Amino acid sequence: MTPGGRAGHNRLGSNGETGERKKSDDRNFQGQDIVRCYKCDEEVRFLCIPCKTKVCKACVGDHLETKGSPRFHNFAFYGVDDREISSQPNVEGIVDNDENLKDTWSIALLPDLAESQRIIVCNDQSIVLYQKQRDGDWSNKELKRINGNSFIRCIATFNSRILYSATNCKKVYETDEQFSTEAIRPYFTSEADGWTPRGIAFSFLNPGHVWIGLYHAQTKKGKVIKVQSEGKFVGYLGDEGDRKPYTNPRFLAENRNGDICIADGVSKKVFALSPKGNVCFSYKPSGIISGYGARTVATDKKCNILVAYPNDGIHVLNSIGNCLLILKEVAYPTACCVSLKDSLFVCSKDGDIKEITYLMPPSPTNQ
Repeated sequence: MTPGGRAGHNRLGSNGETGERKKSDDRNFQGQDIVRCYKCDEEVRFLCIPCKTKVCKACVGDHLETKGSPRFHNFAFYGVDDREISSQPNVEGIVDNDENLKDTWSIALLPDLAESQRIIVCNDQSIVLYQKQRDGDWSNKELKRINGNSFIRCIATFNSRILYSATNCKKVYETDEQFSTEAIRPYFTSEADGWTPRGIAFSFLNPGHVWIGLYHAQTKKGKVIKVQSEGKFVGYLGDEGDRKPYTNPRFLAENRNGDICIADGVSKKVFALSPKGNVCFSYKPSGIISGYGARTVATDKKCNILVAYPNDGIHVLNSIGNCLLILKEVAYPTACCVSLKDSLFVCSKDGDIKEITYLMPPSPTNQ
């Protein structure tokens, strides 16, 4: 039995030996490895995405005065916070038993408007936008009806950018917030024959870069690559010729500590790999023998990894792969995503969507 209380879980060090991550790993933002502000010696709390500058809380105001206008800057949280997982998660129902949302494959957030939150939900029938109003109610709008046998399998958003991969399609596409036909354009096409895009994840630590999982149906092999903002190939996760622990990288997410999390559609395991391709850990619940494997993988600011298992709930793992909690508030979860405020949005096989607050409120020193 593992420290997290779950069997069937394997943790590996970067050298392939069982054990926790080495303390000398400079991607661990704890203890002596704290990342310092560019302006002072305080711990970094924010990353200015356009400037690629790491800033502490006290220096945000000074940084806003650079580049001529505060509107130039866009901050994202950087590092690990100290909030604990709540023993009583708060659940808010958004929609129940929507026929158009059954068996959802992907859910993603759009940039929040001043007055609302917005999420996009995709399945093999339609693409639907849900928007939370000031009064707390959620409105919905169908953006696109799916015709034919190709539908969105994975969607990723970052600021105002939207990328997606689809079944029976060899490309990754970029589109606008309305999924308008005239706005859809090819973003990435593999130059090698037989490779089909699967999972997509924007990079937190390298803004503008994107991770893309590829699968070769004939050879039954997979690989993960990194591309630049315009879709130009940058490099592989690990070495190109190395034997990969995963086969079909169906869902991807980059963690705030730099690990790339991969839900493998063949082994039904979740892997965390360093940017150099070393396996940090692998995870598979003991009860997942047949049926659904992981359908989505997401991360939060605390470096937790959230995995949707339709037969077993949302598994919340810490950064070294221990299972901390299994959320059973949504039956048959098929897709999930985490907002910038660490609210968890979950879709179910039956067409339900729920918002779950699973972390305790931040302490006064962490706000």
